[in-house]
Amino acid sequence: MREYLEETGLRVKIKKPLGIISWGYKRDDTEYHVAENIFHMELDEGEKLENLKLSPDHDKFRWVNADEVKEVNPMVEERRDWLLKSLNDY
Repeated sequence: MREYLEETGLRVKIKKPLGIISWGYKRDDTEYHVAENIFHMELDEGEKLENLKLSPDHDKFRWVNADEVKEVNPMVEERRDWLLKSLNDY
């Protein structure tokens, strides 16, 4: 939640952990490993999206539904079904 606050200026609470997705890639002869912790979150009481302020590390954001997520990040496409199932189980 601290990371979300740092990146957006908004306070959130976790409704449910959905899982961890682990994957890797190679760039310039270096192998990288990524572990993504996925949560279903909601804004804390009193927070408003109008107060969103992106950190200098980002220049834009947008909300997407499950069908649009692969357009934003093609690497997510393989995780789309898992994400939908996790949300439906919720």
